[in-house]
Amino acid sequence: MDRLKGAGMLGLAAVACPCHLPILLALLGGTTIGAVLMANVLPVFVLLGVVFVGALALGLRGLESGSGRACAPQEPRRSR
Repeated sequence: MDRLKGAGMLGLAAVACPCHLPILLALLGGTTIGAVLMANVLPVFVLLGVVFVGALALGLRGLESGSGRACAPQEPRRSR
């Protein structure tokens, strides 16, 4: 289940990436949501940046914990 949540968070990170803001504005142009986004570009950019970083961190952590490949402590080698 952690892998599924991790993949979902990475999908959210891809959509919320601030570099996609011009694409969102172009797609939502002429709508009320597009007008609100255009009137508040800087706060939306900062908010999307925070959501992107948080979703990316949680998504990568979810994929890492679900992989089951945790490192076990190594025993020191004995010299002959």
